[in-house]
Amino acid sequence: MKKNIYLLALRLIPTKKQHFLLARALNYLFKDSDLSYFNNTSFEIKLRETSLRWLLTYNQLQFMPSNYKQNPVATICLNFEDVINFPSQQVLCNKIKNGDIEIIADKQYQKLVLQTLNSLDQLKITACIRHLRKIVGLKNREIKDKALKQLSIRDVGNEADIDYIRDQAIAHEESDPQLAYHLMALAHGARPNGPFIKRKLELYRQSGFSHSYQRASIENEIKAIEIIKSEVAYFPLPKVACTSIKSALYQLENDINFDDKKYQMHVHDYWNRRLKPLNNYSRKIIIIRDPIERFLSAYSNRVLDHGELSRNAIKNDCPWLLNKLPHFKPNIDQFIRYFEYYRLVPVIEHHCQPLVSYINNDLSQFTDIFPLEQIKEFESFISNITNVELTLPKAHVGKNKITLANLTEEHLDILFELFNEDYKLLEPWYSKENLIKKWKLANYDNSVATGL
Repeated sequence: MKKNIYLLALRLIPTKKQHFLLARALNYLFKDSDLSYFNNTSFEIKLRETSLRWLLTYNQLQFMPSNYKQNPVATICLNFEDVINFPSQQVLCNKIKNGDIEIIADKQYQKLVLQTLNSLDQLKITACIRHLRKIVGLKNREIKDKALKQLSIRDVGNEADIDYIRDQAIAHEESDPQLAYHLMALAHGARPNGPFIKRKLELYRQSGFSHSYQRASIENEIKAIEIIKSEVAYFPLPKVACTSIKSALYQLENDINFDDKKYQMHVHDYWNRRLKPLNNYSRKIIIIRDPIERFLSAYSNRVLDHGELSRNAIKNDCPWLLNKLPHFKPNIDQFIRYFEYYRLVPVIEHHCQPLVSYINNDLSQFTDIFPLEQIKEFESFISNITNVELTLPKAHVGKNKITLANLTEEHLDILFELFNEDYKLLEPWYSKENLIKKWKLANYDNSVATGL
């Protein structure tokens, strides 16, 4: 009933003024966009529940009301609900892919329209929708009236809203780092060039806030990256080629390489915002790795290459741990012996924690399991199911690399205890016995190389 009243209110606006208001809104939304490929073309917008439709032409400078003598190159059909509650860019793209919002055009213009919509500034979108809601008599809810954990980019309508979200993030960074990350990421999405917000978000990410946020979201529901809607998803496990895979999946979906400067974020943060429940998919993929080799890779990368356990890093990111850590920049012996302390650093915990913690000790929920040594089979698998060739980018090799040859028998005993449940879970692929054989071989090769 209410929707009919709002539609009636919309119909009471003279048709000429409807076109004028729509053209004005589009010109505001696309003021800074390059629309040269739409020069002298017309577009039609239809509301599915009604006979309401509008035709506009882009005349190289701006959108103008048009008549129906010119055929539109694209017709966009959507519901009234999607207009007054315009979705975020991610949801918008999903609605288009699902057919909830339909773009009737040839493939070239479909792709161009989708790319153009994906470039919209969410802040401008919200401002326009708030104005439309006011016109048809709908009340706009103030951002301060909504629970912080429920805030999304759609709630941001002006600069004051961004300031409020930023300040709330800072207020919660010690008591609730997960919420602080969510809010600062939201503020960054609305103000991507804000230097203070950008610095804070990067600090949160380096401090492991983003990983805590991701872990909190999977406590009751494991989430993954969608590859094929409702069919195939991939669970990203840290230090198992996940950076390369995430970059390749972005290229697979968008036909271009991921540009961190464009998004003002790392590829991990890009996908963290797009994770979906694993159980939504019929085929569930995971890449696995020997637990101790994964641990050594994490140490080499996060401790040696990135310096996550230097005094300055701890002072900046986890000052509450300054008097708790036994050594800064620990060597591999210190790192293993005092790992119970070092894992208090969120970024270390994220990269080193056992597999069982990530997947609730249940590997049977995955339909397709690929050991890291068979990563080429994973590439072929994805290429076959998507009909698009997937090629993983060459993994970045750090300057420092710790191998099995750097471990003592005592180190192995400590790590076997730490990853005992992982080895039980991964028994068909990895075992302690095979790891010991590799360790002995690595030590033999090392002794031969050094002439001992």
